[in-house]
Amino acid sequence: MVPRTWREVDASWHFCHSWQKCNARMITAMTLLLILALLLVAAYAATLVRTVRRDGLGTRRPPRSHPDWWDHALT
Repeated sequence: MVPRTWREVDASWHFCHSWQKCNARMITAMTLLLILALLLVAAYAATLVRTVRRDGLGTRRPPRSHPDWWDHALT
């Protein structure tokens, strides 16, 4: 059986383990990845909106030979 004194170690730890004593909030790798993914999606959406607005078509009505999709939905 292991003696009970093994738990009473009062020694300093390695420098690489000193991060464990920090009580401050830290951004984990998964959180950072999620933030970067959300920024990428937002940038893509902004680019898509800008591209659609500048496509030259504007909000013109379609020609009479091409009825609007809303006209078909009502019938």
